[in-house]
Amino acid sequence: MKCKRGQLPVNVRFVHLIISGEKGKPAPLIKDSLYNSYYEGYNLTIGGDGTKGRAFSEEERIIRALEMTGNGNHFFGRKHSIETRLRISAMASLRIGSKNSFYGKTHSEGWKEKRQLLYKKKKEEGWICPNKGVAKPIEAVKSMKKNMPHRKEIIVNGIGYASISECSRQLGLHRATIRLRLGREDFPNYKYKH
Repeated sequence: MKCKRGQLPVNVRFVHLIISGEKGKPAPLIKDSLYNSYYEGYNLTIGGDGTKGRAFSEEERIIRALEMTGNGNHFFGRKHSIETRLRISAMASLRIGSKNSFYGKTHSEGWKEKRQLLYKKKKEEGWICPNKGVAKPIEAVKSMKKNMPHRKEIIVNGIGYASISECSRQLGLHRATIRLRLGREDFPNYKYKH
């Protein structure tokens, strides 16, 4: 019988059970000092406090990453149900404004360049973006257009357009042509929506 990492299972037995006075909680510091389990045993932290705040070494990170790829990942080949997706979406919609963890923050200097280099390296290694060539849903496109701060709604021949680009696509005119006509006296039917 093999474990996840290919090692034989370890036999576990209780040698001592030391209870502290606090609601029957174990006293790991005493136990650790008795068995030296941090340096010569199984504890990852002194006192067995768990791994919260512990920095994993590069070697440990590589091992964990390899264990979680493909079949090793507990969610490999599975999908969330529609109910779960709706529940996740509802929870995410509550994290807006100041409730968003990135609210009021900005990316560090050189972040854009680092990201570009990362994706350049990934592409050189054969990575293909899964979203490339996939059309976005109409609702997502409308939402993105509404959130563009530089976007200006215009009216041409009495028809409203969300932006100059949209008007350009629908009328078959170049954007520069539409931009030049907007607000000019000799083109009264081209105007910005106020």
